[in-house]
Amino acid sequence: MPMYPIKCGCGFEGDVFQTVAGLVAADSKLACPECSAMCEQNYAAKTIALHGSCIMFTGTKKESITEGFHPKEVNRARQLMGDDLGGCIKDNGSVVFRDRDQRTKWDQKEAETKAIHTEKRKAAAV
Repeated sequence: MPMYPIKCGCGFEGDVFQTVAGLVAADSKLACPECSAMCEQNYAAKTIALHGSCIMFTGTKKESITEGFHPKEVNRARQLMGDDLGGCIKDNGSVVFRDRDQRTKWDQKEAETKAIHTEKRKAAAV
């Protein structure tokens, strides 16, 4: 289901899930998750992403929709990501970044961790 950025008069600014059919039926307006008012899309916050996902750091929302963990995996994920990046992982498994630099460090650490696990699997297979 696609996500659409909205900005509501109640102060909510963020992404809302909506089916394309639902968006067409509602004349391109989306219900605010805070107050249920029908809102226009916030075209200023729209982005087009290459190679998968994109995170916007405009406004107050910095929660990742591409990263997340099951609540039972949170402690292990925090250990793997280390002290600095482990703090991004909330108790419910969601991931919130301070800024772009922290997101970049997260991506680098994730790539390093995947490389280590790939090497261990290759060594075990031999």
